Amino acid sequence: MNLHEDAKMKIERKEEQELEILGEILEAYVDTPIKKDAFLIGDLGLDSFLIVYFISEVDDRFGAAIEMPEHVEYMTVQDVLDQLNGRK
Repeated sequence: MNLHEDAKMKIERKEEQELEILGEILEAYVDTPIKKDAFLIGDLGLDSFLIVYFISEVDDRFGAAIEMPEHVEYMTVQDVLDQLNGRK
């Protein structure tokens, strides 16, 4: 395995761990399996209040500042992961 493949695997493992933590946070609000491409509103059924609460919990848990987009109805779980990893 070369250095590039090793780095890619580490990033993928980190993202999977983050997805698991996001799932633990979302577990309090939804009964649906959490997928990266799930929309917070359309697929998971969060309302604007729950999204604010969810983002606040994510900020606290990861020590990050997640920005809510202007059109939050298009925000996905992957968008949160991207912000956690500096990929806006």
